[in-house]
Amino acid sequence: MIDSNARNLAADVRNLPPSMLDPSLLAEYVKTGKAYDLSELCKKGNVSLKQVAQLIVASGLENLDKLPGYAMTQATYELAENLYSIGESRRQWQQIRNRHKPDYLEGRLSREALKRLVLDEKKSKRHYADIYFRSWAVFWNEKFLKRMIHKIDSRIMANIPEELITKKVCFAAVAKSGLALRYVHSQCVASQSAPRLCRKIRPQSLLRRVVCAIKSGNCRPRNLIEAVNPGFFHADAGTARCSYSLCFILYHQEF
Repeated sequence: MIDSNARNLAADVRNLPPSMLDPSLLAEYVKTGKAYDLSELCKKGNVSLKQVAQLIVASGLENLDKLPGYAMTQATYELAENLYSIGESRRQWQQIRNRHKPDYLEGRLSREALKRLVLDEKKSKRHYADIYFRSWAVFWNEKFLKRMIHKIDSRIMANIPEELITKKVCFAAVAKSGLALRYVHSQCVASQSAPRLCRKIRPQSLLRRVVCAIKSGNCRPRNLIEAVNPGFFHADAGTARCSYSLCFILYHQEF
């Protein structure tokens, strides 16, 4: 019955208009245990993901397991440490913290079980998606993120905290799928990095499409974003600026 109520609440929240989404409501949504798309709802309602995560941390240890891993950033983790690392809650906090470390989650399966996963792509993706969403971002590093992009999908870039998106993570994402350009960090479109980034884009047909649009003379960098497939670039203002910068570099260089 409880699980059914949680599913119903989760479905209701996802269908709400942006104006009705606020930190308190989204915190209740997290408590359903179904909030894998929390970051998308925060963007939809213009709500701070950090604020929602900190509400969950402050609500009690019992809710920490329900928070999507990407929301447990350094600042949120430090709040949890300050609240629960002393006194009677210390031992329980340590247990919760340790089971959200990538090494712990990745080490649950035997070598033989991992070999079997290789033969079933769907099960393999589910397995690594579970690791990605349950592990806490405060414990992520470049090596782990590159592995998750390879094992799951480059679209996980949408949930990676900005401070963890390095050039190597960007390169890994666009090598998996050129559509990941919509999530590329601004530092990766600096003039020194753009040529390497563009050579890694898969499929290369996406890059050729952009270059041809530019060289046709009918598409300047300022209106390139509207000229190519709308799904190619993210509509978010910050990433749109990154896309504009990359287009400008493509316009002036040969690849």
